[in-house]
Amino acid sequence: MIVTLGNQGARWCDKGGEVWQAIPPAVTVRNTVGAGDSFLGGLVVALSRGENLRDAVTYGVAVGTSSVTTEAVGDVDRNLVDPLLKLTTVVRSDHDGLC
Repeated sequence: MIVTLGNQGARWCDKGGEVWQAIPPAVTVRNTVGAGDSFLGGLVVALSRGENLRDAVTYGVAVGTSSVTTEAVGDVDRNLVDPLLKLTTVVRSDHDGLC
């Protein structure tokens, strides 16, 4: 299960039942419409490349974060994705009820 959390990123369960959270860096938000769709698109692209779930969710968070920095609905600044990916942190979460 994966749950998106807006500016707090996303949480997911690994195969062992542990909960993780990918937390994006703070950005100037211009438009949040389409950010969830952008996250999902990034997640699917990463999974189709064969990335593991942790890396795929983190990539999706970076893509969704990039999306909110643009004025257009669901637009992604591809030049921001890699820098945002490097600044996105992954931590173990204490929200055990997710799994």
